[in-house]
Amino acid sequence: MQNLRFLFCHRGALGDFIMLWSALSAIRDSFPGAEIAFIGRPQYLAYAKQKGLLDIFFDCESRDSSDFLSGNGRPDFPPGNYSHAFIWMKKDKALQDYMRSRLAAEIVFIEPFPDLHDTHISEYYYGKIADAFPSFPKTKKTFQIAAHDSEKKEENYFVIQPGSGSLKKNLPPGFYLSLAMKIREKHLIEPLFVLGPVEVERGALKEFSACRIATPSNLFELEDLLAPALFYVGNDSGATHFASVLGKKTFAIFTSASNPAQWSPIGPKTRILRFPRGKAQKSDIGIFQAELPLMHGISEPRQEFPPFIP
Repeated sequence: MQNLRFLFCHRGALGDFIMLWSALSAIRDSFPGAEIAFIGRPQYLAYAKQKGLLDIFFDCESRDSSDFLSGNGRPDFPPGNYSHAFIWMKKDKALQDYMRSRLAAEIVFIEPFPDLHDTHISEYYYGKIADAFPSFPKTKKTFQIAAHDSEKKEENYFVIQPGSGSLKKNLPPGFYLSLAMKIREKHLIEPLFVLGPVEVERGALKEFSACRIATPSNLFELEDLLAPALFYVGNDSGATHFASVLGKKTFAIFTSASNPAQWSPIGPKTRILRFPRGKAQKSDIGIFQAELPLMHGISEPRQEFPPFIP
């Protein structure tokens, strides 16, 4: 067992990648001497490596990786021999046959966006990986990874991340501005708007110019902003999933664009708030104000979601 080597190929966005972390942690626990190699997005994999979830990674946009993933790779890439390979890709028989011929490994092909209805994506990923092994620990409903400065004292601010990769997942900017103002006035907690490259490109720096803003360039910087925050508010986005698995008290907002029964964050201190029609009124800010006192002591996992409204 000490010489096992696992290859993962996952090129998805941050939130999708985080859904794998519980399974990666279980592999570490089950096969402590194994090497875990990854083909994916280096900006995420560098952080996961630092957290001990993997050992080596290759940029999925590099020439070698691109050639391999398109069925035209060098015979010596990826380097080494693997006992198991887990590859996220849509069904493509010709490409899958090519990969079988290239890798002397037991290969599991995983559909990136399966039609699961009310099965959570992390449980689906976990199950596909667990099926490759005779005995594997049962999936956990929640997962948390330690921040590097987890003992740092909380400061009097909360984080709002008003964007995501899809505009359909977002509430209007005015809602977040009103929310920030109300919480600051009533609870004397300062808001910090965290904007990613997508939000900056869409003009969010101007929309939230009257507010305190941070634009972290990587997950290490985002972790530094989240660690001392009192709580976090955000849409169904990579940043929201990240805040959740860091164990931060998280309000995760879902519109009809995604189903929380399938895509909710997996951290232990997460509350799901539904806006199924993608709209919010000023009165809806009361939802947050009513929930705020509860955030200081929540520990229950995600469960019992309202029916998904398409």
